[in-house]
Amino acid sequence: MRDVALYDAPRSAPRFRSLKIKETMYRRDSLRWLVSVMIAFAALATSFATAVYAQQEPEQASPWDTLSPYLELRLRPLWLSDGNDLGGDLTLNLRTRAGLRWEPDERLVITAVFQDMRAFALSDSPGSLPPGPHAPQTGKTDLYLGNLEWAPLDGLTLLMGRQELAYDDQRLVGALDWFDQGRQFDALRLRLGARAHNYDAFSLDIFWAPITFADEPAEFGEYDRQFAGVHATIPTNDEMRLSAYAYHLAARSPQPVHTFTLGTYHARLPHKGFRYQAVAAVQVNGDVLGEEMAFAWAVHGTLGFGFQALRLMAEVNAASGDTVTTGASRAFNNLFPTNHNKYGYIDRQNWSNTFNVALRGWYDTPVSWAEQPVTVELSVWAFWPQIYSGGSDVFLGQMEPGSSGLKALEFDLRVTHRCDLGLGFTFGTSVWVPGAVATRNGFGDTDVFLYGLVGITLS
Repeated sequence: MRDVALYDAPRSAPRFRSLKIKETMYRRDSLRWLVSVMIAFAALATSFATAVYAQQEPEQASPWDTLSPYLELRLRPLWLSDGNDLGGDLTLNLRTRAGLRWEPDERLVITAVFQDMRAFALSDSPGSLPPGPHAPQTGKTDLYLGNLEWAPLDGLTLLMGRQELAYDDQRLVGALDWFDQGRQFDALRLRLGARAHNYDAFSLDIFWAPITFADEPAEFGEYDRQFAGVHATIPTNDEMRLSAYAYHLAARSPQPVHTFTLGTYHARLPHKGFRYQAVAAVQVNGDVLGEEMAFAWAVHGTLGFGFQALRLMAEVNAASGDTVTTGASRAFNNLFPTNHNKYGYIDRQNWSNTFNVALRGWYDTPVSWAEQPVTVELSVWAFWPQIYSGGSDVFLGQMEPGSSGLKALEFDLRVTHRCDLGLGFTFGTSVWVPGAVATRNGFGDTDVFLYGLVGITLS
C-alpha cells in the first residue's frame, strides 16, 4: 500500500490556476462494469483458493491467513493569503482510507480500498467553504482501489480493475497522492518482467484506461477519453534507473483529438555522491484525420551532489508553448501528472508553456525519538518568459511578442519527518512574488501559502 504522501506537500489545488486537478474529478461510468468484473473474479478467486487449500496438508496455513488490513488517516490544514481568489482561507481536510489485501496464492492478489474525504472550513471569508464538514469533489465515500492481480506465468502479471498508475517521478503519469482525492484509473494493465508492484527489476507495462468526466455523463460503454501506453523500466542498479515510454491520449469531444507522447527518463539519485536526473519528451497533438497536428516538446534536468546530511541540486524545466503571432497551439500536454513539488508548491506552473530554474537543498537532522531524521528543504524558483524562433513562439503562456523580464520568484521551506509506527508529518510555507510580466497577466499580488500534513498508515 502507498505510504502517507510526505514528499509531495499538499495544498488546496482545485482553485489554483494551471494545475489540472479537473483530471481527478472524472466519474467513471465503467463502475458498473468494474463491479461486475470484480464480483466474477472474486468468485473465481475464492473457488481457486478453496481448491488450493483442499489439496494442502492439514498442518499448512489457510489462505485466509494472508488477508491484510489497511488503514490511513490524514489531516491536512491549509491557509492562503489574500493574494488570490481564496482570500485568506483556512481549511482542514480529512482523508480516510480503509481496505483489505488478500493473497490466497502466490500468483493471485485481490485489493479493495475505500476512501472518504471531508473538508472543514475554519474561516468565513468570501472565498471559503461554508462552515461545517464538506466532502471535496465526490461528497461521499467511494471505492478508491478495487483490483485483481494475477500472475499466470513467471514474468507475466495481469492487473485489472481500479488502480493507480505512477511512472518514474510522476511528471507525466502519477497518483496525485498529496491531493485528498488522489488519482486512480479503471484500467487493464499487463506487465512483463517484475510483478505489478515491484519497481526494482526490469518491467514492461502495457495499459489501457477509459475515462469519463463527472460533468459530462455518458452512456454505458462510452468514454470521454481513452488513455493507453507502453512503459519500460531498466534499473541498472539500486541507485540508477532508465525508462522509455509511449503514451496515447484520445479525446472524443468536442472534436476528436489525439495526443501521442514519446519520452525517456534517466536518473541517478544516491543519498551521497553525484546526483542527476534527465527527462525529455516529444509530443504530437491534434486531429489525426485533419491537418491540425502540432509538435510540442518538454525537457527537465537536475544536477547536484549529496553529502552525509546535505544534498544540493540545481534544476531547469522547459516546455513548448503557444505561438502568439499565428495562434497555433504548441503547448505541451503533461497528461496526468503529480505536479506539486515539481514546479513550486503554489503550482502556478505546469510542465507546459514554461521555462524556469531552481536551486534546492535538503538537510537531514537526527532526532532522539525516531530512527528516521527530520528533513528540512529550502527551494528558490525563478520563472521568466523565453522568446524562441525570432519572437514567433513564446513560452510561459500567451504573452505579447517581445515580452521580457522576470515573471516571478517563489521561495519554499518545508520540514518533513517519517516517524516510527507509520506516523509522519509535513509542514511548510511557500511565497510567490510576481514580477512585472506576471502582474500584467493577472497573477495578482504576493501570495503566502501555509500547509501541513499529519498522517498515520497501518498495513
